[in-house]
Amino acid sequence: MSIENGMKVTPGQFLGYIYDFEIGERGIFQKEDKLYSSLSGKLIITQKNDKNILSVESFSNNSYIPHEDDEIYAKITNIQGSFAYCEIFATKEKLITPLQGLIKHEHIKDEYKDFDIYDCFLPGDIILGKIISIDQSNYIYVSTRDKLHGVVFAKSKISNEIMMPISFDKMQCLYTNCFEQRKVAIPELIK
Repeated sequence: MSIENGMKVTPGQFLGYIYDFEIGERGIFQKEDKLYSSLSGKLIITQKNDKNILSVESFSNNSYIPHEDDEIYAKITNIQGSFAYCEIFATKEKLITPLQGLIKHEHIKDEYKDFDIYDCFLPGDIILGKIISIDQSNYIYVSTRDKLHGVVFAKSKISNEIMMPISFDKMQCLYTNCFEQRKVAIPELIK
């Protein structure tokens, strides 16, 4: 992969190796011997003492730099096989520019047993999760394994009305009183 001065970059995008570049003022992080963008923005390559220096100029001042162990809010956008795709739209502190996330089957529940991913999430559900890793292909892996993480807001697939959590694995439609399966986030007040 070649990089160019002024090219658009996204958080977690692989840019090169520490042997070839130095880290500039902002927007770059190092994991092992690899360098990644930590912001959405424009890549700036400058020269100093015959060494290329990388930095990223943010598109906005509201850029969020994802880190492992950050708690985030996301909307489930799609479910395919054993993966749930989500759009990360907020941290616990503020709204952010949306980022794409991925939840693997094994990162949904703490007790790993055979379960259907559709009994945990449906597209449109809002979840509270934790970032567990960011890989070279810009995927942000999210986990809801902790009892404090899971669905915090959902609408019924039958009536499209708001549902209320009634247990760690069920929500009830306020309009029809029907129950639906979800991996519910236990509120911090109850723990």
